[in-house]
Amino acid sequence: MVSRKLILLGVFISVLLFAPMVYQSYDLDLSSNYQSNSAQTFTGAKILFDEAHTKNGSALWTPGNASLFSALLTENGHESDTNFENDLDSTLLSNYDILVLFFPQISLKSSEVTAIEDFVENGGGLLLVGIDNQTTSWLYTPEHLNSISESFGITFNLDEWSGTANDFDDHQVMQGVSSIHSNSEQHSACSLSLSGSATSVALYDGNSIVAVSSSGSGRVVAVGTLAPFLMYNEKVNLLESRYDHHQFSLNVIDWLSGNAHRTATIPERNVLYVGDGPNLTPAQIAEYKIFTGVYHEHTTHSDGAQDPDEVLDTAMDISLDFMIPTDHSYDVEPTNQRGGITGAMAMREIAKRNGLDIHIVLGAELSKGKHSVAFPLTENVYTNIQQEMITESHNQGAIIGLCHPTIDPTYAPVYEEFESYDYDFIEVDNSGFIYGSGEEGFSKNFMGASDFHDRWKMNTMLNVLFIQNPTGPDGSISDADIVDAVLNRRIVIIDKINSIVYGEKVWVDRFLEMEEETETSISTATTIIQQEEATGTSVGLSRLYLRWAESAFDYMSYGKSLRYSNNSISPDSIGIDIEIASPEEFVFEENSAFDVTIDITNNLDYEISINTSLIKATHLDISPINQEQSIPDGSSVSFTRPAQLTEPGFVNILINILDFDTNDDLMPVILRMGGIVDVINFDEELDETGTTVQVWVPTQRDDYGQIKSATLTYTDSSGQEYSVAMSPRIDGVRGEITDYYAGETLDLSIEIVDYAGETYTLTGTYTVQEGAPPLPLMPIIAVIGIAGVAAVVIVIAFRKFKGT
Repeated sequence: MVSRKLILLGVFISVLLFAPMVYQSYDLDLSSNYQSNSAQTFTGAKILFDEAHTKNGSALWTPGNASLFSALLTENGHESDTNFENDLDSTLLSNYDILVLFFPQISLKSSEVTAIEDFVENGGGLLLVGIDNQTTSWLYTPEHLNSISESFGITFNLDEWSGTANDFDDHQVMQGVSSIHSNSEQHSACSLSLSGSATSVALYDGNSIVAVSSSGSGRVVAVGTLAPFLMYNEKVNLLESRYDHHQFSLNVIDWLSGNAHRTATIPERNVLYVGDGPNLTPAQIAEYKIFTGVYHEHTTHSDGAQDPDEVLDTAMDISLDFMIPTDHSYDVEPTNQRGGITGAMAMREIAKRNGLDIHIVLGAELSKGKHSVAFPLTENVYTNIQQEMITESHNQGAIIGLCHPTIDPTYAPVYEEFESYDYDFIEVDNSGFIYGSGEEGFSKNFMGASDFHDRWKMNTMLNVLFIQNPTGPDGSISDADIVDAVLNRRIVIIDKINSIVYGEKVWVDRFLEMEEETETSISTATTIIQQEEATGTSVGLSRLYLRWAESAFDYMSYGKSLRYSNNSISPDSIGIDIEIASPEEFVFEENSAFDVTIDITNNLDYEISINTSLIKATHLDISPINQEQSIPDGSSVSFTRPAQLTEPGFVNILINILDFDTNDDLMPVILRMGGIVDVINFDEELDETGTTVQVWVPTQRDDYGQIKSATLTYTDSSGQEYSVAMSPRIDGVRGEITDYYAGETLDLSIEIVDYAGETYTLTGTYTVQEGAPPLPLMPIIAVIGIAGVAAVVIVIAFRKFKGT
């Protein structure tokens, strides 16, 4: 029989084991390691960002509801507004669940402080974000937060820290976050001092930088660094995990709104609306055509990296409808008479001469004062007086915008007097630097600036304009159309660096619809062309249009992509075949001569005429520039241009096919041919491990951006095959082979791939010239062994001889 003591002991142990399963104790102190119940239902919060207390340009650094921060919150189920001018009173705050204040530079009224305290007491969430206390530069301070924060036991210190923090407590605000940093480009951070119920959840160098508190049924988060709410795609190298700032930002809002922790969903595309735009019916919206272009880019006529013709070449590659080059001009005309509008003038002349389907606007970046871009200009403006920049531009009928307002603090006074200066627009996004400028689009006209000074990057910042009745030739865009679209806010900015689509809702939504329509159009065109080819019909012109439609779509130039796609399946396009007859191979012998011949066949039932214009031919002497011929129905005509190679490199031939005298209105289309001169050079370098052979295919500076990749494959005398990647450089495509010696013969194959996806193969054989091979190890050992044995024999013999 079991004793009573054993039974009681068993009951006692059972209580100890199972009591935690029956009753769970929750820590209700919101300032400690609070974790929301993961089973609770998510409730999206309505958030109010405040910009009514900004000054000296601080609005440009304050994210609101047109920022990457707000886009992240929207993606994760929250919504937000921005307060630009109203007092933070109880009536306003009653419409929101969370208030966000970034380092106000105007002191809050005592009535506002009271309203915020009551807001938190009654269950509201409050996010306070500080900045370093600046005695130079922008002169910002976190001090004005303290009139609010000290009510919750938190003081923003008037100090500075800079670095990456990873010393975190186990609190929901820091859950899933491995680091945050202080670097918001031109600003750093401050530390926090705590008292009362306030609790630190993140430290840097032993000092609090993130703290939580509570009052009544509300919660407060204080953060000493601005960077986690701005720097989502910049300075990520300072983070331990790529998406730490995303996760931290969401954690803060979820905790303030009483939601459980969850992993942040990162937006694939950040859609930022700055107002609804005009109230138009779908039928009215459909009347607008879209035109895609680049604004604010430079050439070698000022400080750009490439000549005007090279920049124009890239503009055509990415299927732009328009471009606004803006080289710098200053207060006096330069002695070389280059700068300002001269780069754009050179581009416009090339486009006109070759009948290119792009509109070039004469623009300039007036750069002796605070930089401002004006267009369309008829002549350069030379002045160092800010107001004269604007007045003289307006006198030419141009509009003018304030450039990159966050580039340095001296721009702040001009920004604050934006309306007084009579600016027409502002750059809300310059080469991906948007920070807190997005909300400027609610009250100002706006554009997105490329400003990379390098043609290879300019496709990452586009402006899409909506034009109802284009006034340019043959339905193309004109200067007046562009100005009208900017001034009436019919513009969408595409920032591919930050995956942003920005503008008024009506136009952003239409752009996104056009994306789907264009993709469907390309798919339909592909099917139709394949069906034609299945019947044995050769449709070279249709294929050419379709390739450009696909390329334009990839670059997000949807208007031109749709026009290419429609052209590809027009009856006249299907009835015209285009074929490159020569050269047959695009790996050219050095100094060779050959014909560049295009055969065009007219399968229509009427005679047509076509013009071909040579836009560009690198490393070649080739003529003529223009060739126009009539092609009777049912016949073919060859367009032949004799060519002579002048130097090694990547050969790039661009021919514009235009002036189709057909029933259908066919748009110009570029036929591109690429090739490489068959020259392989070798250099050797000897060290203790053997000979390194440098293998390189010579190219010229202009070729650098044409070559995407290259691979060197070689086989040595043992029959072993190896492959190494080669690097495209300014002077050639280079790779190296290591650890061989004189006499080793290598069979080489080099595959070069250009950005059009074409592959060119060069082959050759090379015998290593330098480096004596080391003696084989076994014979050396054998010799040493024999010598050793011989020595022993000699010694023994000598001793025996001596002993006798």
